[in-house]
Amino acid sequence: MLLDSQSIWLFENWQGDDFFSGDAYKIDLGIVTQKESVTFYDDNTIIFTDEEFMGIGRNAYVIRLDEQDKIQVQSRK
Repeated sequence: MLLDSQSIWLFENWQGDDFFSGDAYKIDLGIVTQKESVTFYDDNTIIFTDEEFMGIGRNAYVIRLDEQDKIQVQSRK
């Protein structure tokens, strides 16, 4: 899993240490802030945080993967 200012990128079904050999998905977070950290709480739950900037942010967010629209951006080879 990778985190950018707007999305979480999930990598599944990869082989060995080649994360790009499997399936890749993008989840739009719907907020544009400086993200700071991301972790799995369990197999279906992700927690991420952002920084405060000009009164926006400084929050922790919880999302459940089974409730998200995952956009597939790469299929397994």
